[in-house]
Amino acid sequence: MLVATIDDGGTMTDPDDDAGDDEVGPDAEWGRLVGEVGQATIGDPRIARLVFVPAAVPHPFEDAVEVFERAATQLLAGSAERPVAFLGYHAMNRLTRSREAVGFLVTDRAVHVRDAPSGVILRAPVRRIPLVRGPEGPAASAAATVAAAAGGFAWQHVDHLLPPDARPVLLGALERAVALTLEHDARTSRSLPAAVPRARGLIGRIAELELGDVVRLPDDPRHRKHMARLTKALALPAEEQVLFTVTDQTLGGPYGVVVTGTAIRSKDLMEEPVATPIAGLDPTAIRVEGAHLHAGDAHTLPAHLEDAQRTALETLLREHVGGALDG
Repeated sequence: MLVATIDDGGTMTDPDDDAGDDEVGPDAEWGRLVGEVGQATIGDPRIARLVFVPAAVPHPFEDAVEVFERAATQLLAGSAERPVAFLGYHAMNRLTRSREAVGFLVTDRAVHVRDAPSGVILRAPVRRIPLVRGPEGPAASAAATVAAAAGGFAWQHVDHLLPPDARPVLLGALERAVALTLEHDARTSRSLPAAVPRARGLIGRIAELELGDVVRLPDDPRHRKHMARLTKALALPAEEQVLFTVTDQTLGGPYGVVVTGTAIRSKDLMEEPVATPIAGLDPTAIRVEGAHLHAGDAHTLPAHLEDAQRTALETLLREHVGGALDG
């Protein structure tokens, strides 16, 4: 029910028209950042229709600043962060005729991402990837940030708005916007962290790795019946505590991976359960490939996992087996 659209019409204004060339205060520094980002990102005609900044730079659409402001309002949802650039498009709901920003919003603190248009009932979430001053400099930090931001992006909704070779160009522009923002922080406030604090607890780490949609927790009342079926299907010892599962249910019964305090267990449909003791297991040997988790033994994963979720699960299991998590 959604169609990708680009708004146009209206005029642009430059908020820094009256600023003197010699001004060196915070407003001048911010104006400098916005101007640099605009010049660095909009110049390539292959992507200009998908790049918006709050400055009067040459643009295919006269209302580019208005489009930027609408996207910032939607993706920030009241946050006090200062938006720098929006790289993306607006999707129109054919039922409500409302427009929704989809893409990457760079701010002075993070990159906010809506990966795909919302459905008729469910609203697509917005991910937040914090900016950090990594030890290898702004360019390396920007590349890592953009890799995380683009990892789950639904390109099928935007590729028809780009020439065939333009996707890397758009990501390159996003990297430049992030790098310039990091450089701005370095020469002004140096308020960005050198690293994002990582959760030590299992529940917090599951949230950080965006695995909440695929991980089932044993104390979640929504999964009580499922957990009971799993316990029976895997013949789990009563004394073995389930920490989390990545499982699914079919007419043939439950299947997938169950992680306990002492083992990684799994069951495939119509197969006997497999158990790998965690004691002595090398965390670096854990890897997820396709439908299988390799951790001493081959364990079957549910078929619905996406690539980004498989990668995140591999990270979570390595940290759990390696003792990096508190519980």
